Amino acid sequence: MRARIPVLRSLVIGVLWLLCGLALAGAESAARRYQVTVFDTSNALPQNGVRAMAQTPDGFMWVATDSGLVRLDGYEARTYDSRNTSALKADTISGLYVDGAGTLWVQTPRGLLRREGERFERVGDAVASLHEDARKQLWAVDRAGLLLKWDAKGGFARVADLQAESVRGWVDAKDGSLWVATDKGLRHVLDGGVADIAEREDIVGVVVAGDEVWAASRDALYRYRGE
Repeated sequence: MRARIPVLRSLVIGVLWLLCGLALAGAESAARRYQVTVFDTSNALPQNGVRAMAQTPDGFMWVATDSGLVRLDGYEARTYDSRNTSALKADTISGLYVDGAGTLWVQTPRGLLRREGERFERVGDAVASLHEDARKQLWAVDRAGLLLKWDAKGGFARVADLQAESVRGWVDAKDGSLWVATDKGLRHVLDGGVADIAEREDIVGVVVAGDEVWAASRDALYRYRGE
């Protein structure tokens, strides 16, 4: 019986090596399943620099460039620019946003556009950031740092002044309020009023966890608890 132990040990080692080999082969096989397709000026884009991307529920992929808005459907590309789209007053597309209803919002330096079927309509001045909260209410911050609230009948209306130039993050709280990370600090928006929670220019993001608010900066992480 003792003479069989080395044989058994060798068999076990052999099986382990076989399993490792199969695992490596499987990993290599999985990696080879990825096919890379490059979309650039040679086949789809009017300009290679991409500013933003978004996908609408109808399956279209939308790409923002400095030379227009590109729609990809998997087979061909269509470019919307100031030459073929009257609502576009300039070709630079600075941002894209898809709301909960699947509507595409297009940010440009010359105004905010909304997709309606196969056409686009201008619905307001240029905005720096868009956010839809849990109640399906759409918010925006314009270039002057004003917080705007969307009304389907009247468009965007001013709510408050965030006294900031850019927004780096939005998050909803359970009480229906908004926490906004800006380039001038952390803002809390409640019932149309704005509270300056942290006057720090390096806030890069915000998260609400239960009754706590966490804010990240480039040098530390801050936690705020209501009293």
